[in-house]
Amino acid sequence: MTRFLGTMFGSGNSPIMPGTCGSMVALFIVAFIPDPWYSPVVGFLAIFATLTGPPLARRFMAQTGGKDPQDFVYDEAAGLWIAVWRPMAPGPVALLLGFLLFRMFDMWKPGPIRRVEKWTRGYGVVYDDVLAGILALILSWGVQSILP
Repeated sequence: MTRFLGTMFGSGNSPIMPGTCGSMVALFIVAFIPDPWYSPVVGFLAIFATLTGPPLARRFMAQTGGKDPQDFVYDEAAGLWIAVWRPMAPGPVALLLGFLLFRMFDMWKPGPIRRVEKWTRGYGVVYDDVLAGILALILSWGVQSILP
């Protein structure tokens, strides 16, 4: 079960861009949630993944022997769900914007994200993506507020 969840149902086993594949699976999971369920369901998923991510990462790393294994993409799900959370179900443009900004921050790892990544015991594995998701959420809300 650790491997199944940690790889987001196997998407992290992709030989090409496993983090992006895991993020796409996480996006697909929430893309069709209708209002009024979107906000509470995505909020729950984001909080649940944020809280359960570090212990799952620790177990995953113990089983695989990796420090931050590329195939562990549960952390991408946590960050993506934060990035695409909205009070109401977003349209496709908002979902795509949240996805792209999250992946940008996750790969680029500006300033504080790079520092958080160094935390131990699975916290850095997960919380750098959580922080990337928060930054993507803030920026996407800002961009959406100026778009017609």
